[in-house]
Amino acid sequence: MGRIQRKKTESQKLKQKEKQKLRRESQADVLADQGPSSKKLPDQKKQIQTKAHYSVKTTGINNEPGLIEKVKTFFNEVKLETKKVVWPEKKQTIASTSVVIVLVILISSFLGLVDVGLKGLISLVLH
Repeated sequence: MGRIQRKKTESQKLKQKEKQKLRRESQADVLADQGPSSKKLPDQKKQIQTKAHYSVKTTGINNEPGLIEKVKTFFNEVKLETKKVVWPEKKQTIASTSVVIVLVILISSFLGLVDVGLKGLISLVLH
């Protein structure tokens, strides 16, 4: 359910405007302290964007990455994901493997017995 919003009073509106004004002034002070050397000119921004834009090899009409670039990206992502994997210790791996082997043996023997039983029933019915 949505929350009911109440109309702000004049004093609340004034407080909010004062806070916004103080924020703007503090941001202006910070920019003034940094000086003009730290500010980037619009031409510099365009150069940075164009360098980043053309660093990827593109082919086709829509400037989509080519097949080689896609394959490289895929293998780089696979490499990063395998580094994130938490591999189990040897003791835990052996325990899990033994549990799986025991369960496979139990289930396969049960299904084998069911198969033999059904085979016997079918042979009795048909003879």
